[in-house]
Amino acid sequence: MEPAYKFDYQVDLESKKRYVAKNKSRHRRVPAPVLICVAAVLFVSCAIFYIGQQVTSMHLNICINNYEERLAELKQEQGYLIIELEQVSRLEYIEAVARRDMGMVDPVNAEMLVMNAKDAVGSEGKGWVAVEEDKNNNLFMTVANWLNKWLPTGGVEAGRIGQ
Repeated sequence: MEPAYKFDYQVDLESKKRYVAKNKSRHRRVPAPVLICVAAVLFVSCAIFYIGQQVTSMHLNICINNYEERLAELKQEQGYLIIELEQVSRLEYIEAVARRDMGMVDPVNAEMLVMNAKDAVGSEGKGWVAVEEDKNNNLFMTVANWLNKWLPTGGVEAGRIGQ
């Protein structure tokens, strides 16, 4: 039933009801410029992150190349050092250094002097050997002393020096 006469306030209420009903069914949309700005910010941040990764990757590749070059140099130096070690370990080289730098000579051309530890100690008790000789002679010292007596060239000595 409709009233015969409608008052103005009734018309306003009905239009408001329709307007409220329309707003509830409609969703609010985000304006297009805001969506464009958000998309641009996301794109720029992704681009900056990607460029940062590329720069870091290039830096690490340069470091790897430097370390590989250093490794090659060290391997080459190791090879040179191995060759030098083999040359220095030869008996001919050791003998040449001993003669040239240390003034050593062949034992055939020189006389040997073998001294007992008791003779090396002076009147004050100090000398080449500051420690008294052990009273307990072991088997090796006994054989060495016997060989020194019987062999004219000497050269066999057993004992402790500097202890």
